[in-house]
Amino acid sequence: MINTDQKNITLQFKSQNGLTITGLLFGIVSLILIILIVFWVLGIGKKGAYEISARHDLLKFIDAQETYYSKHLHYYGNANDIINNDPKTPSTINLADFTLSDGVIIKIISSNPFIVKCSHNRSNTIFKYNFQIGVLEKIQGAK
Repeated sequence: MINTDQKNITLQFKSQNGLTITGLLFGIVSLILIILIVFWVLGIGKKGAYEISARHDLLKFIDAQETYYSKHLHYYGNANDIINNDPKTPSTINLADFTLSDGVIIKIISSNPFIVKCSHNRSNTIFKYNFQIGVLEKIQGAK
């Protein structure tokens, strides 16, 4: 049996002609927060890349020094010698077949025991390596 007495019910909603001031402010504040978070994440990523570059170059330097030591029975360089790839600050030592990335600086702290420190000029992290005991140390915020 079909009931024909049913009536259609239509719902009427309040007409919305645009954004409210509160909605507009919320949207602007949200957009600003998203932009700030993106810039913050990009900044952290760059710092991480600079640290990776410095650490990688230090590990290459360690290998080059160990190769030099195996042939000459001493490490190459003296205290306060610097090797870098910055034309403004010339290197005082030069290892064959070894170049650093841009912005990376390696300085010999001590000749006996042979200790070096490595940093990137755009990072506050310093890596320190003691050849006598073979320990690589990361020092945060040292600059």
